[in-house]
Amino acid sequence: MKKRNEMIQRLYTLPEAAIYLGRSVYSVRELIWKGLLPVIQHTPRGKMWIDRVDIDRLIETEKRTFS
Repeated sequence: MKKRNEMIQRLYTLPEAAIYLGRSVYSVRELIWKGLLPVIQHTPRGKMWIDRVDIDRLIETEKRTFS
């Protein structure tokens, strides 16, 4: 159980996002390159951060049902 003062992480690095999605870092990069997953990057070659909200949105939009 989370303590009262613990915050839920919102921004993930590429490796953290890959773990969250159960994918490889390369496959997360592919999602970014394809424009399916936006990133936050303060400088052109700086570290990329991925918003958990965007990851969850991607999961929801990619859900399919088969009958």
